[in-house]
Amino acid sequence: VPPLVAALPKADETGQSRIVGLIGHMMRAGDLPRDAGKQAARACLAAYPAASVSVRVVLLESGFFEHDYLDEDEKRVLANVLTRAERDGVAAEVQTRIDEVRARYGFAA
Repeated sequence: VPPLVAALPKADETGQSRIVGLIGHMMRAGDLPRDAGKQAARACLAAYPAASVSVRVVLLESGFFEHDYLDEDEKRVLANVLTRAERDGVAAEVQTRIDEVRARYGFAA
């Protein structure tokens, strides 16, 4: 996980999508040690604000926030990031994913 996390901010859009997709797959498989999962989830959270539309969709689809890797403060940060993104305007496909995340996990609008 550390090499993926280190590569994420430096990668181009395609690379970021692939890295996030791989991280999401690893999280869903349940094979990540807790510390590695936390590191990966925090990297995804940090990447969201500057990510392109397509990477934001992949980030939301990855489900990095679905596991116990983020603590309550980090989940509040995620809710705030989503709110700011919506306020600044997001593509329809990103808004759809944000709505799904809010509905499923109870993140306030």
